[in-house]
Amino acid sequence: MKNVKYITILFFLIILSKQLHAQEYLKVSCRIEKIDSIGNYYVIYATDSANKTYMIVSKKDTIVPCQNVVINKSYQFTFDIPVPFTMNVDVPITYPDSTKIPQDCVSDAHYNALELRGLCYDTLYRDEKLSIRKN
Repeated sequence: MKNVKYITILFFLIILSKQLHAQEYLKVSCRIEKIDSIGNYYVIYATDSANKTYMIVSKKDTIVPCQNVVINKSYQFTFDIPVPFTMNVDVPITYPDSTKIPQDCVSDAHYNALELRGLCYDTLYRDEKLSIRKN
């Protein structure tokens, strides 16, 4: 009887872990509203069909050739786990190279779109990043 209890608990833990892993990425179709530049990063404001605004932060990168994202055009993004804002919105979020990007009242977090490198959009970037993480 004890074994059945442990097997049942193990089964639920495995299912829960798979569900949490599946929810790790958020896939959203968004229209680009605005693009800013702060230090070594681009800050891209994008809105989904429910009018939720995403503040996407992408490190500047020069890739040739590439297809840059364009304002008023829609893209399918896969967002990594977001960097949530702190309670004190006056405090900027500091990135690894000491660039400080302010929190913005239009979004709830800084998002990382796996399809972006700088302003370049390509689903191959996402696939490359995901395959590295699986290894």
